[in-house]
Amino acid sequence: MKNGGATTPVLVESNCSSMEMPCVLTYPPGAPIFHEGDAGRCAYLIERGQVEISKRIDDSRRVLAVLGPGELFGELAPIDGERRSATALALCETEVIPITRTHLDSKIDEADPLVTVLLRLILDRFRSVQRGAESVEGDEYPRYASVALDQNAAYEIARARAIERIHMNRALQEAVERHEFELFYQPVVSCGPDYSTAGFEALLRWHRPEWGLLHPTDFIHIAEESGLIVPIGLWVVDTACRMLDEFERQLPKSPAKSPPLFMCVNVSARQLQNPQDVDSIIHVIRDTGVDPARLKLEITEGLLVQHPEAAAAGLAKLKEAGVRLAVDDFGTGYSSLSYLHRFKLDTLKVDSSFISSMLYNQDSLHIVRAITGLAHELDMDVIAEGVEDDDELMRLRELDCGYAQGFLFSRPVPAVQIVKQLKSLGATDRVKRRAISPEH
Repeated sequence: MKNGGATTPVLVESNCSSMEMPCVLTYPPGAPIFHEGDAGRCAYLIERGQVEISKRIDDSRRVLAVLGPGELFGELAPIDGERRSATALALCETEVIPITRTHLDSKIDEADPLVTVLLRLILDRFRSVQRGAESVEGDEYPRYASVALDQNAAYEIARARAIERIHMNRALQEAVERHEFELFYQPVVSCGPDYSTAGFEALLRWHRPEWGLLHPTDFIHIAEESGLIVPIGLWVVDTACRMLDEFERQLPKSPAKSPPLFMCVNVSARQLQNPQDVDSIIHVIRDTGVDPARLKLEITEGLLVQHPEAAAAGLAKLKEAGVRLAVDDFGTGYSSLSYLHRFKLDTLKVDSSFISSMLYNQDSLHIVRAITGLAHELDMDVIAEGVEDDDELMRLRELDCGYAQGFLFSRPVPAVQIVKQLKSLGATDRVKRRAISPEH
């Protein structure tokens, strides 16, 4: 197809099972590729990193071939060499673009799961393949595109990763609807003489029938990219607060007054970016009736240093609501101590890598001592993560570390096991509130 200049072939992959034809994306804005069909169908356009819907169909563009299931081959408008190179670089670096399925016809609802597509720009030599003085045209494009894809191992790797993300994305949406998530709890123990249980950390788990029990490292990055972390995060806060109240009720009564249990819950940057999402977190906490001061929301150093402005407003709102703030894995991220004061933090959690090596590595020991001393000077609590043996615990006591958590006391376990252990405590145990040790 001659159109006065070199064309840019683009392969579009999709997993739009409810559509008669696959979704089609275009890049750059204003140069749409579209599938064959009636003019009422929509083409997806990418605009400044966001996907918008355009009813406009450019009849000068057409699909040249269907290469396989879910694959279309098309071409962009002619663009000069400099822009073409920039476009190639951008598309090669952008493997997956999440988009929300919009109302294309009466069968597709806006609330449908996210659709994820992979855009792959074929390398420059296949964008404008020369045969002597003439460009490759028409029906020959698909053959050259297929050769390019067969020879491009990097594409196959990216394609496999994209398909995995597609499946994970859809499964996450289903998990929210099917209530497949569960919280496990790990005790946080006082380093005082009685090693009493002071609180818990709530840890998310996903029971996916075909995959088994998944940990956050397996899926949280997909949840954050898709935005599903927001509803999932609200469920986590709600469930953790309600279970905290239940755990407190299960403790036997005693004449000695002990501080109430607290709960640590992880939150991501995505949950703090939108003021409405922060308001929703506060509303959920209040709705549970739990004192906000008993909740420690854990954030990472990276969030505070890389996105300080985005984090500031959300964290300030949470502090005003009475919520406590903790920095997770302290000492492993970007170094900037100014945020400790700026964000009015309450707790530092020392990363397990320092705890596990402090008995034989003097540098690690000095770091743990320095973090503990810094926290005391700033009137902050310290929780040591990953404590696995008595020697580590004794050293933490010597360093005047306030709290510890790790396999020495318990692995993360379901709420039912925590409740069972709490019920088994005697009346005198309520004074010590000794560490819970569920079966490993």
